Amino acid sequence: MDSKKCKMMKLYNKFFTSIIGLLLVVSFMASCTDKIAFGDAFLEKAPSGDVTADTVFSNAEYTKQYLNGIYALQYYGLPYNSNCGTSASPWSGKFDQLTDCWLMHWDNNTIYKAFYSGTLDATQTPLFSYTNDNVWQAVRAAWNLMEHLPKVPGLTDAQKATMKAEAQCLIAARYFDLFAVYGGLPIVDHTYTGLEGSYNLPRATVDSTVNFMTDLLDQAISSGALRWAWDGSTSETDSTNNVGRWTEAGAMALKAKILLFAASPIYNSDQGYYGGTSEAEKEHLVWYGNYDAGRWTRALQACEDFFKALDKNGWYHLTTVQDVGCDKTPDGYRQAYRKGYASEGSHEILHSTRVLTVDAFKSGTYTWHQWLDSPARSNCLPTEEYVEMFPWSDGTPFNWDNDSTKGRIFGSNGRLFYQYKAVRGGYIKTASRDPRLYEECIVNGQMTSLDWTSGSSTGDVYELWVGGYHEGYHVITHDDKAGTNVLTEALTSRYATGYDENKYYMNQDYLRQYCQWVYLSLDEMYLMYAE
Repeated sequence: MDSKKCKMMKLYNKFFTSIIGLLLVVSFMASCTDKIAFGDAFLEKAPSGDVTADTVFSNAEYTKQYLNGIYALQYYGLPYNSNCGTSASPWSGKFDQLTDCWLMHWDNNTIYKAFYSGTLDATQTPLFSYTNDNVWQAVRAAWNLMEHLPKVPGLTDAQKATMKAEAQCLIAARYFDLFAVYGGLPIVDHTYTGLEGSYNLPRATVDSTVNFMTDLLDQAISSGALRWAWDGSTSETDSTNNVGRWTEAGAMALKAKILLFAASPIYNSDQGYYGGTSEAEKEHLVWYGNYDAGRWTRALQACEDFFKALDKNGWYHLTTVQDVGCDKTPDGYRQAYRKGYASEGSHEILHSTRVLTVDAFKSGTYTWHQWLDSPARSNCLPTEEYVEMFPWSDGTPFNWDNDSTKGRIFGSNGRLFYQYKAVRGGYIKTASRDPRLYEECIVNGQMTSLDWTSGSSTGDVYELWVGGYHEGYHVITHDDKAGTNVLTEALTSRYATGYDENKYYMNQDYLRQYCQWVYLSLDEMYLMYAE
């Protein structure tokens, strides 16, 4: 494995030399998505055809649209289109499917073919590509915008300052997307014309890359040009028209996340992951080269700065059952959890990305829902280990061995997912586990819908037992001749582990709702602060 790692690092170093080709592109950007929107509003695209920098930056509206185009190049976490970058392709897979929490059960993508089979090598396409995930296109475009902004007519100084700060955040975010996977990166701090004569952009150290990202964010934050939140009452300041644009809160949260990531053992350790002997480790491209507790202190300070600003400015808060008009019931808490990340303009979201407005489950350029439903190529199935992480509804930790011994799982008093209390004329069904389980996963006995407006469970019941209507024999089949059960875990099946995912899916509840991806959230900040 060490030799494979070294080969991959050498290959990635070769990739870094191709950065110039990406940075020399001078064109008006077009997204490979449906209409990119900020809230309900979106500036119309500039005329098609050959559009030069002189054309774009001689017009205030075109310049705003150019910035919108950079927003369209941000990371979006759901696999939705095979033509929009490696990480967006269902044929790649997601990092989550390499953890103990989620599994991929489709054998024609990179996760299954290369990672699960143990055949990964330097020739394989990575899950997040250095060259094919729009990172350098976004970086180049953002610098191009900043270099032209001073001379754009029709924009006030305040507007120019805001657009510059947003561009700085966009660069920092795209750098972090790559940094989290590759470590140190070439420092690109301006555009290239193609007339420079020679180019030398080697990978920078982890330390230099971290400082480059945080310096950009510090400049954006200290400029005073970013709104704390889109909480105004005009089309220029409200959430409806501007949600998804970078804010001061988002910039501060991203800085904290970068510093926390950099302080973690993967980069901040007395010994490199591969013993410190590889070329990349010796040059401090994939770790700092030592452990320094001060890096944790710096991350802590960034978190404290954020929460001090939150105390001062307000607006952001965790979604409560009262916020969504529900009672303190399992369904009510589910609705609050759901609306906290899925509702556009949620007070929990510090930054979000989007590649279209709403999905009618039939878009040719947004296949997330269709490919998850049937034939379930985008499945991301919960593991038993993940499901067991969720405690009982009273907060008591779940423990299969102890709980089964005490009769909480099997038998007449079993309540693995739901508890049934007999009453005259029927029974009362109550969720017995942490409400978040039912929003993360689909489990046996769960109803197929949680009404988007009322927050009440409705519809049929998921039958996720062997032979049940939904699960069928996707997990286990019975060999009548041998009289034994055979583990199947069928491919392209939504229930091959006995469970299905629910987050960002939500069945028909999510039909024609906004398909945003939460890039940074307040609950994440609380967790980072605690760490």
